[in-house]
Amino acid sequence: MSGIVCAIRGGPDSQRAIDYAIKFAEENDIRLYFLYVVNLVYLRSTSTKRLNNIAMEYHRMGEFILLMAQARAASRGVRADNFVRRGNVSEKIVDICKETQAKHLVMGMPCNQESYFVEETLGKFVKTIEAQCNITVKIV
Repeated sequence: MSGIVCAIRGGPDSQRAIDYAIKFAEENDIRLYFLYVVNLVYLRSTSTKRLNNIAMEYHRMGEFILLMAQARAASRGVRADNFVRRGNVSEKIVDICKETQAKHLVMGMPCNQESYFVEETLGKFVKTIEAQCNITVKIV
């Protein structure tokens, strides 16, 4: 496998990343992999049963978001696979880039301080993943 990973969270801010990744995959005739990571670290104090229920709901939401992105790609003739993973966002992005042997990663620009990445951590992450995965990263 080889191609481009597009890590998204959903919502309006993800549309730029999705559109860019589809166009890039189309222009370069490469495979596209959409990734949604369920990260519930902010719910540490929640009971285990409730946390599992919330995780399942986020997982379903991620699947739906990715299916919509996949359909958009298909309408442009781009083949895309979807991955929903649970855990640390940075680790899961690295994992999927290695698993798919991707050569490119597309991510959206953090839109606020509540985003998983803020500008300072995003820069550090980009340098780390470029070195670990021998990959180019585009932040849109």
